[in-house]
Amino acid sequence: MTNREEAEIQISELDLLSSMFPYEEEFTVTDQLAVAELKHFVENESAEMPSSKIQFILNVKLEDSNASTEKFTMVCALPFKYPSVLPEITVRYVIKKYC
Repeated sequence: MTNREEAEIQISELDLLSSMFPYEEEFTVTDQLAVAELKHFVENESAEMPSSKIQFILNVKLEDSNASTEKFTMVCALPFKYPSVLPEITVRYVIKKYC
């Protein structure tokens, strides 16, 4: 897979995520300049590889049958060779203490 094909896939996945999670409190790309560089790279044959990684935050709320809501946050950084190389993913979850 070429670098441009990988970049196109990254842009497509960001578009998909933004349509699945349309609100800023759900899905946030942390560096819009990185997205602009990636799009410029895809659209221009003479463009150099982007210098920044695409990073985003996904906040997900889960509701269970007892009507309680749990929330976790996923922070993801896409390497330049993604999807050929796995992304860096960190998941944060706050455990509620019930007394």
